[in-house]
Amino acid sequence: MTALSLALLLIRVASSVWASVLQKQLFAHWYRPTEIVYRGLGWMTIALAPVAIGSFLMHPGDSDSWAVLALPLAVACLLDGVGNVLLVASIGRGELSVIGPINSYKPLVGLLGAWWWLGERPTSLSLWGMLVILSGTWCLAQGRSTDRGATPLHAIAARFASIVLTALASVFLKEALLRASWLEVLWGWALGSSVVAMSIDMLMRRTGLSRPKEPPPTAGGSWDPKLAWISLAYAALQGSTVLLFSTIPIGPALALFQLSGILQVFLGWQLFRETHLGWRLSASLVMAVGATMVLLGESPLGVYNPEGVLEAGK
Repeated sequence: MTALSLALLLIRVASSVWASVLQKQLFAHWYRPTEIVYRGLGWMTIALAPVAIGSFLMHPGDSDSWAVLALPLAVACLLDGVGNVLLVASIGRGELSVIGPINSYKPLVGLLGAWWWLGERPTSLSLWGMLVILSGTWCLAQGRSTDRGATPLHAIAARFASIVLTALASVFLKEALLRASWLEVLWGWALGSSVVAMSIDMLMRRTGLSRPKEPPPTAGGSWDPKLAWISLAYAALQGSTVLLFSTIPIGPALALFQLSGILQVFLGWQLFRETHLGWRLSASLVMAVGATMVLLGESPLGVYNPEGVLEAGK
């Protein structure tokens, strides 16, 4: 792994944890999950628009290449838009120290999806690493609280659904990166995902599918600075993700992202007074070991040849 990849990984892990804390706080202030996603990504889209448009003008490309790019990017936006809404809902209703480590299932979906779609074949060590990650589920189950305020089953189900959707979206997002610059893909992803989240929000409001309790009169009535921070967190999170996908295979990338689960366990315990620190920390550590096995299995010498990804995508 290069120094640039390591720096991007650290930014990605830190911004992921930061975004999770902000999402949970905004949910507690009665913002809807759909509202959090489309507002955060909407402001990110506006902020990146001048730079993205400049990139379009400097590298217009031909119509055929943009037609080929449109399909994988549109699929990625649809899957990520729905998946991120489910992610925010699970974080808001569940415990951060439980929802965070569950994310370790994502490399399994991403690895298999990349194998099927991009031809990135996992090694035996990578597959063993996946099994180690899955074994951490047992430790997590031992630390699941049954007290009031514990993570409900529907929040866990929403998290698993979001994992499948966002992991599959990563495969299509990487295919888009093979056909356009990372900045153009990032801006298109933010725009498309925010439109998907806004459409879901409008549909739910029209059909009366709202939160079970009414918010206080002042909720969401004025500008919340956390919305600006969530936009910045989304930009750092997805920007580093897109750049990492252009330098290392999807399997190891998704595995290394699980290091954020350890930080989420600590922050859930420290900021939200969540319990069972020992079991949940053990689960996160076991999953981190599995993530390391996946990385070593895909790149034994720590060196990655980007031509491999380009050839796999052809």
